[in-house]
Amino acid sequence: MSEREQRRAAVLERVAAGEWKLVQAAELLGLSYRQGKRIGRRYREEGAAGLVHRRAGKASNRAYPKRLRRRKVRSFTVIAKRDVVVSK
Repeated sequence: MSEREQRRAAVLERVAAGEWKLVQAAELLGLSYRQGKRIGRRYREEGAAGLVHRRAGKASNRAYPKRLRRRKVRSFTVIAKRDVVVSK
C-alpha cells in the first residue's frame, strides 16, 4: 500500500468514525466530492484493501511481450560484443 493510499485510509477511517464529514475528507485529500464518495464507498465495502490501485503489480498495457524483449536484448548483446575492440 502506497503512502497516498495509507493517507486516504487514515482520513476515511475518521469519516467512518463520524469525526469528519465526507466533504471535508475529499477536500483534505484534494478530491472532488464525487471522487470522495466513490473512494468512501470502496472503503466501506472493502476496507483499506479497497483503496489499493487495481493495476498494482501487473504489467503495463503498453509493455512489449517478454519474448520480443528477450530477443531484442539478445541481439543487442551480440552486436555489442562484436563491436568491442580489444586494444593491444
